[in-house]
Amino acid sequence: MEQVGISKNFLITIFTPTYNRGFCLPVLYKSLQKQEINNFEWLVIDDGSTDNTKDLFTAWQKENNKFKITYL
Repeated sequence: MEQVGISKNFLITIFTPTYNRGFCLPVLYKSLQKQEINNFEWLVIDDGSTDNTKDLFTAWQKENNKFKITYL
């Protein structure tokens, strides 16, 4: 039986809708940073949060991540 490997060019999108979830998003961020395969994009759609969610993503986007973060 032939094994199917994961291509280095394969792109996965991790989609996270959020609204006032700044208190729990750091756990998800740390989990994504620990992934061995990191050719993915983290797409976050914020539905008008009034907490610190935007500030978290502004800071995380400036860090040297192995994956792309798109925050809308």
